[in-house]
Amino acid sequence: MTAMIILGLLILWVGSGWGLIAWFGRSRGKAVRRSVSRRIVGRGDIVTVTVAAEPPIRTEAVQNHDVVLLLDHSGSMGATPGSPLREMIRAASAFVRRLPDPIHVAVVSFDDAAECLCGFTGDKRRAIHAISAIQPGGGTQIGAALARAGELLDASRPDVKRTVILFSDGFDTVDDVLPHAEALRRHPAGPAVYCASFGGDETLALMSAVAGSSERVFLTARFDGLVALFTALAAEVSGQRAIAGLLDEVANAPRPFTVDDTGGAMPVDIRTAQGTSMSWPLPQFDGIPVPVTYGLQAHCLGWHPVVAERGRIAWRLPDGGMSSAEGPPANRVLVLPRWTGWIRPLDIVIATTLAHPLLMLALSRVLRCPSEPALPEAGKGMAADLAPAPLPPPVPVLGSPPFRPTLRPAVVIGLGRDGRAVVETLKEWLGERFGGNGGVALLALQVGPVREPGPGPGPGVMLDPQETLGLHADLWPMATALRGQALPDAWSWVPLACWFDRGQPLTTARGADGDRAKARAAGLANHDILRKAVLDRLAGRARHEVAVFAVGAADDAEATGLLADVAHVAAGEGHGVTALALAADAATGEKAGIAAFAREMERFLARREDPVVVERDGERHVARHLFDQMFVVGRPFDERRDRVEAAAALIWGLLASPALAERLPPPAPGLARGALARVHRVPQDALWRWVRERTLEEGVLRRWLGLEGQVDALVPAPLDGGLLNQLVTAFWSGPAAPQSVLLAGKVQSGEEPVGAFVYGGGYLPVDRPDHEQKAFCDRERILLGLYLESWCRRAIDEAAAKGRCPVGGMRAAVTILQTAMADLHARLLPYADRPESASFAAFGSSILLEARAMLSRLAASLAGWEAVFLSGGSRAPVPMSVAGALAEAGRDLDRWPGWEARVRPRLDAWFARQLPNLCDTLRFIPTWQPAEQTVSLRLGVFGASLTARDDIGQALRVGLDRYAQEVLSWPDEDWAQAHGAAGDSSWIGIGGAAPTVFGPGGDVVDAADPAIAIALSCDPAPVARLLHVSASADHAAFVWPEECNAARIACLIGNRQDREPAPFSPLAVSLLREPSALLAILVETAQGHLKEDADAVVLTRAGRRYPLALLTGDGLRLSDYEKALDQAVTMAAALDGTTLPAIDPYAALPQAWVADPKSFIAALEESPTGRLVRSEPGWTQWSDLAWGLCLDRMSRDMVCA
Repeated sequence: MTAMIILGLLILWVGSGWGLIAWFGRSRGKAVRRSVSRRIVGRGDIVTVTVAAEPPIRTEAVQNHDVVLLLDHSGSMGATPGSPLREMIRAASAFVRRLPDPIHVAVVSFDDAAECLCGFTGDKRRAIHAISAIQPGGGTQIGAALARAGELLDASRPDVKRTVILFSDGFDTVDDVLPHAEALRRHPAGPAVYCASFGGDETLALMSAVAGSSERVFLTARFDGLVALFTALAAEVSGQRAIAGLLDEVANAPRPFTVDDTGGAMPVDIRTAQGTSMSWPLPQFDGIPVPVTYGLQAHCLGWHPVVAERGRIAWRLPDGGMSSAEGPPANRVLVLPRWTGWIRPLDIVIATTLAHPLLMLALSRVLRCPSEPALPEAGKGMAADLAPAPLPPPVPVLGSPPFRPTLRPAVVIGLGRDGRAVVETLKEWLGERFGGNGGVALLALQVGPVREPGPGPGPGVMLDPQETLGLHADLWPMATALRGQALPDAWSWVPLACWFDRGQPLTTARGADGDRAKARAAGLANHDILRKAVLDRLAGRARHEVAVFAVGAADDAEATGLLADVAHVAAGEGHGVTALALAADAATGEKAGIAAFAREMERFLARREDPVVVERDGERHVARHLFDQMFVVGRPFDERRDRVEAAAALIWGLLASPALAERLPPPAPGLARGALARVHRVPQDALWRWVRERTLEEGVLRRWLGLEGQVDALVPAPLDGGLLNQLVTAFWSGPAAPQSVLLAGKVQSGEEPVGAFVYGGGYLPVDRPDHEQKAFCDRERILLGLYLESWCRRAIDEAAAKGRCPVGGMRAAVTILQTAMADLHARLLPYADRPESASFAAFGSSILLEARAMLSRLAASLAGWEAVFLSGGSRAPVPMSVAGALAEAGRDLDRWPGWEARVRPRLDAWFARQLPNLCDTLRFIPTWQPAEQTVSLRLGVFGASLTARDDIGQALRVGLDRYAQEVLSWPDEDWAQAHGAAGDSSWIGIGGAAPTVFGPGGDVVDAADPAIAIALSCDPAPVARLLHVSASADHAAFVWPEECNAARIACLIGNRQDREPAPFSPLAVSLLREPSALLAILVETAQGHLKEDADAVVLTRAGRRYPLALLTGDGLRLSDYEKALDQAVTMAAALDGTTLPAIDPYAALPQAWVADPKSFIAALEESPTGRLVRSEPGWTQWSDLAWGLCLDRMSRDMVCA
């Protein structure tokens, strides 16, 4: 009985063991089915796992299709496992392996040239063999590959779809890609073009141009790029019903199993974290499940699951949707000692008895599992080697900041050529003192397109585009419209007859052509643009704080034609304008335009205290006045440059010295000030620019770079041979550990130096799975990169210890190392012919090729830096820019006699303190960039990290600018030189050095500024006298209707009465802007409707009474009457603001008065008002005006004579 029980238990034990092994080792799952090749294995044996995914839908039948694969095997693609070349071969092979029979494939490889490895064939093994035979080559010529694809399409099967797939890293070495891409897309076969880029995002633009759309470009450097690529290709070659899947499987590795191989369908991604995760893209071309296999090598005794997780399959459906399914539970494999497999039945007996699955599962924690040999962690231990040496702190800035004046906020508007020159000069001064415009808004106005300044009085400073404005207009439509009708009063200044008689184009393409009327017409045609430009500069500025200047030459039609209109815009915002007119050249003579300008300005200045009507937003507004004051700058025989500089000095003085305005003599009404100014400036900006460029020359170019010769022809000094040998030796005898396999063999001279590399130089995983080879090569790249970075850092530190630039020596050393690497590679190749070393030699050769590529990229980086400091590349090299800037600053300083003798002592002390620190501050920073597989070199400049593409010269200048205040504080009053007396003792000085420069006697109003000396004198005088024109302006070229109408009325009186009329006052001329309104009020005066009433002058019109002026004395005086005329004509409103009703002056004027103007004059003088004021001296002009307006009754066209 006992025996039976024991036997039963034994049978139960054995049966349960076998049952568990069979049950958990069976094929499992539906949507995803997994099976194992063996359920019982010995330690070290291989178990093959097969996973098949069932598609969620049936796909359509695959149509005939021809596919051309263009495969880049240039040197930049690499060669080792994990390199773009190897990844491309794996991806292309996996794609071809899954293609069904109706799809034919052609294979083209390309580097410097394109070669067809396999024509269109349905034999997938032949195509895969051609792909697998690809080896790394030279450059990259994508255009040649595209052209070869076009040739193959010519021989493709008729009536089939065609697709071209380009696999490349996207770095083409020639410039003819786009024409070939266009030609391929226009091919009669109509191929679809796809691009799989193994480069980074920077290749997207080129690859998109090749494919014709970014949607057909896949960045396969990222894992999801390959998945998307296979999905798109499956849809392209199979039709709209094609689907593609992504299978994720997590093997139970690296312990208790290790992945031995990944089968024919290579995964696109393998990761080792919580197991070994593998991912396969599954393009589905038919309804048959797609199987993938991988092998696991057993290492640990026990009953182990082959997967750590269940896994997942995700399908992308034709409509864009997703379908996913979870993988089956884990299959289990029983791992026994290796000897159990020597006798076939023995392993089964042991598995069901002594090594029962439940027993092995219980003992799994205590069963010994050999540890996996770990590779050294890449980069560990190099941290100390790669730590950069600390940079010395920058030298402190000495001295106090230089004096900087406080400027009043201002807007300076330059009109015409000389006005622009003044603005440019002022911009230069502001830039020297403030590094910008110092709160002063600048605008240069010109008629016509904005013209770049030619040789002239300006300093050559370039204005910003927003600081210039061109007023361009075609005046022909306006002129023809005015010609065909009665000329309106407001346009009486337009010389239509002259314009049409000349026959010249009425455009401003060439400016104003000396025509003031043309300039003003262009301003009015662009009034909105002009107004916006002025208001933009006035925005945000309080009326009582900002000063507005308008400056131009008196003999410049653009300036004099636009000046008053600019003043009207500013006046509309409550700002008065200071006008500066540069005296006309003596050679100009007395021109009608200058005389007219003088008359107009005298009128504006005479009415400076009177309100003025301006247009604003289409409505009439009353402004306080137009001009605060006017200066005529310089004398006719002065050089234009002197006049420009004097105008800039006057504006500077008014902005920087508030006391100056108080010391200037106040002008009487109608007068301007004649201003003479002499200027002596210490060119601080030029001084600093010269010192800065000399610092760069001595510190950077000569000391740090070691250049020799003249500054405009610097050449490198010969390389130090000892230093070169030291750099090369340091590369081969670097740190012992960690060490890459490449360098572990100590490949310097010796017997069979490459033998150690092939056989004993280290562990080469030639017989390991692809993912392990890839991991090994990734580690090797990191070690090579870090080693190269360490070598660069050592070379940089050694050069820095001598205060020198390391680029030249490193470039020469890298060239020697490249030659040595090429020689090593050549000596390694014979080992590939020996059976015992062929695999090792091939693997080692791929590592050497990548090492040589790294050195080439480092050499290219060093060559880029040499271009920055020597040849220049896309911009002028640093020595050339320094030479040019030094010469320019020297020319600016030459205007200051004796400057070098004063600068030299301070410059020597400056060099002694700054140059050593400058050389220590410049430090190259090498950094290994894994993505680019290169060591990047960045230059540290005053704390900034720059590449060779950056403007190094500008960065150096910006870094040195922090010390500018030290140099700018060098000049003091002792640096000033006597330039001779200013003329007399009445001059006003600005700047502490003014007495030294111009002699004693003047009164200095601002002695705090040591960098400028101005001697200024101002004398009030009429504008005509200051401009050296006569008071007569019969033929003047007026641009305001007031003067034109006044001249015409005077002409009528002279012709009819054979006498000169009484001179018209500025008020009378101003009222002639509206001749009809003035005639109406004079008629009403003659009719007794305008007269004294109590304490006011009252107008009775349309049955209502309108007070126009208050009496200033006991009775009505002529001045009271003139105020009433001004109120009625100019304001068209009563004192209380009530608008006067309009009347027709010609209908109100009796016909008898028209026939006999004397009767009109008699009625005017006998009116209640006339009897009170006719005896005063100024009455005659009003009676003459009444006479002239009456004579003009029958002529509605008031055309300027």
